[in-house]
Amino acid sequence: MKKTLLILAALTAGCSFNPGKSTDLGGSVGDDMGGGGGGDDLSTGADMTMICTPGETSCSGTTLQTCNSDGTGFDSSSCALGCNSTNTNCKSLQPTAPATAGDFVYGGLSDLTIAATQTLLVFDTDTGEIRDQANTVVRMPNATPMTRNVEDGIGFHRVSGVGIWTFTKLTVPATTTIVFKSQYAASILAVGDINIAGTIDARGYGDPTMNATLCMGTVAGPGGSAGGVAGGGAGGSVTDTMAGGGGGGYGLAGGIGGKHGGNQGAVGPVTGTTAINPLAGGFGGGSSNGVGGGGGGAVQLASEGMITVSGIINAGGCGGTQGDATHGGGGGGSGGAVLLEAPTVHVTATGVLAANGGGGGGGGDAAATAGEAGRPNDTRASGGAGGTNGFTGGNGGFLATAAQPGADGNGAGGGGGGVGRVRLNSTSGATLDTNSILSPAASQGTAVIQ
Repeated sequence: MKKTLLILAALTAGCSFNPGKSTDLGGSVGDDMGGGGGGDDLSTGADMTMICTPGETSCSGTTLQTCNSDGTGFDSSSCALGCNSTNTNCKSLQPTAPATAGDFVYGGLSDLTIAATQTLLVFDTDTGEIRDQANTVVRMPNATPMTRNVEDGIGFHRVSGVGIWTFTKLTVPATTTIVFKSQYAASILAVGDINIAGTIDARGYGDPTMNATLCMGTVAGPGGSAGGVAGGGAGGSVTDTMAGGGGGGYGLAGGIGGKHGGNQGAVGPVTGTTAINPLAGGFGGGSSNGVGGGGGGAVQLASEGMITVSGIINAGGCGGTQGDATHGGGGGGSGGAVLLEAPTVHVTATGVLAANGGGGGGGGDAAATAGEAGRPNDTRASGGAGGTNGFTGGNGGFLATAAQPGADGNGAGGGGGGVGRVRLNSTSGATLDTNSILSPAASQGTAVIQ
């Protein structure tokens, strides 16, 4: 018994325990069982004591510190907009609803490079899918569109009638045009800068085969209403098919349809708000024998960096189609909505933001023509011709100029569509270079950063 106790005592004397340090069976300093060399080291490495609560954050200057998942240290990241008022997180841009500051935050985002050879990109506001002119997938669709998801490095979800994409940054080359399919409005967000050197065309594009002509039939742009659909700022349709349909209204009223026997399509009234909240597109023209043009779409660009437009953003309304030899033309669709939000917004000398109304369709002659779609500049869309014996459609609205009525007659012209809305939200006022084009003129507001 005494011999056993002596052996245990010897072992105990040679072994110590220091939490978090190395356990050494070969005689290294700290914990050893025999005093030899360091040959049998079973080191567990550095001290893994938790020093913070995983996920906790603190912010100072432009640096955010976030406690890592095991609580042993902090990961640092940069805050482009500085720290919030409680110094617990980065400041964020609060975009116009339904997009939120949380839509800038996704795991797994990566940079998208649009090649100059990608001349067309089709954004599907329903599923988030993006394809190019060769039908090559640039972004896979969300399996469940109303669930936030990242595909091919790009975030997307759909909420409250708006498809919302999130990029790390977005540069659209001068050779590239973006169009949209599906009925939902389009919101494009970027954590970094947005540079539009090419074209964003938010007029109606409805053909899923990607071979569609913009402004085909009554189709509207994303978030706009189709031609011939009543309500809101829609132009009035008429059952007297020899009269003209009324033009759609939004920022300004549409033009009244041409009269036949006391009948004519009513004007589409002014509707919506200067703040473009909610995000909504333009309204369609009223139908007669000729159908009304669809309203222009609604496009929101929001960046936590800088938005620069040196190319074109066109949310023009579509033209009404012509009536036949004895019947009236359809009304033009109103322009839609262009909303830009960032700390800094710059429209260069070559930049264009346009939401002009479409022209009304001509009528009363076999040679009558459709109204022109809203132009990507500061000039009016022409109403359709009436041929030799027919009646012209009204011109679309542009700048601060009202849409015109259709001509009266037996096969009257449709009224022109009114202008839409343009809004620029920034921290200290948008920069609009000389010769930049905004039609209509933009209202300006303050970007909310908190």
